[in-house]
Amino acid sequence: SPFRFGVYMSTPTFYDLSLKGDHDISLNNSQGQTASANYDYKIYTPWKFGLSLGHTIGKNVALGAVYEYSDYSGLDSRTNDDGAYYDIYTDSYYTSSHSDETMNEHTKQTLKGVSTLKLGAEVKVSPEVSLRAGYNYVSSLYNKNGFKNGGLDSYGSNYSSATDYVNWGATNRLTLGVGYAVKKFTVD
Repeated sequence: SPFRFGVYMSTPTFYDLSLKGDHDISLNNSQGQTASANYDYKIYTPWKFGLSLGHTIGKNVALGAVYEYSDYSGLDSRTNDDGAYYDIYTDSYYTSSHSDETMNEHTKQTLKGVSTLKLGAEVKVSPEVSLRAGYNYVSSLYNKNGFKNGGLDSYGSNYSSATDYVNWGATNRLTLGVGYAVKKFTVD
């Protein structure tokens, strides 16, 4: 059949992260203050759900569409507990953690569900040459009035070394491509 339809979901990704940095602050030619920050933490991303549709027209045209949704307001920032544990079954160390409720509440207020739409087409203009075009739309990750709150009583804010913040809007991308194939040699 020239039509293909799919439904999928992606499990959360579990990140185990470390922040290490030094700060040196000097005001009005006075003696500076130096501080170090070392913070180990985890972030668990939300589930992602998607639908895909593909269609071919003859042997020369392929069309595709994908829609994905993920609710980033449910992202789980986690603080590592003290100590590391050894797992004899996997021969590795791990740390336990707990949800950073203050940061997660801020995340619920700042981030939102994201929709992604991907559309693409490929036309084989000759046996060797294919032309491709695509469009990609990603809705804004942030609520309209979302901002980075550096005053939260949370390790994620206390150890932060950056004050910059950009509340990006939706993203639109257009892609173009050419493919060339002869026998086992291809260039895209």
